[in-house]
Amino acid sequence: MTHKAGESEQEHALKKRFICDFCPERFVYMRYLLSHRSVSHPEAAGRPLSLRCAVCGRGFAHLNSLRRHLRAHSGELNFLCSVCGKALSSREHLKFHLRIHTGYKPNVCKTCGKGFVKKCNLTLHERVHSGEKPHVCSHCGKAFSQRSTLVIHERYHSGARPYVCALCGRGFVAKGLLSMHLKTTCI
Repeated sequence: MTHKAGESEQEHALKKRFICDFCPERFVYMRYLLSHRSVSHPEAAGRPLSLRCAVCGRGFAHLNSLRRHLRAHSGELNFLCSVCGKALSSREHLKFHLRIHTGYKPNVCKTCGKGFVKKCNLTLHERVHSGEKPHVCSHCGKAFSQRSTLVIHERYHSGARPYVCALCGRGFVAKGLLSMHLKTTCI
């Protein structure tokens, strides 16, 4: 995964403040979390988030998820990686982190053999082979395999440009387009 120049892995992870209640996956935006939840945990889609964090008000469906979340507020990082020393807030986070070092990718595509650390990433990849595009634009009918791509596409219809260049004021529909602009135009 690429990050801004000078941004550490830990700084990047801190930006991913939306955590799935059903697995250790983290997201920068709530819409990405909701998309992940509907793809990776469809059985839980209707489950109410009845437990609330007293610090930030975030809702949870499971007590264990709330407890794990509270560690983020307290700074409690009790799970240390024996390879690089990185501190993590849960055993699940440590399990997925260790796969970076071991290269273990248990979720394998039956079509091409490509491996993935997380099941949700395999699910998205399988759409490359199946051609499945479940996310459809309500404006023009164009379909996409990932919800995040649909969200960006819909900004062209709405005119929303949430990523703005601090140097020239030009707006962009996607963060990657702003990054490219900064590298090529506003140097």
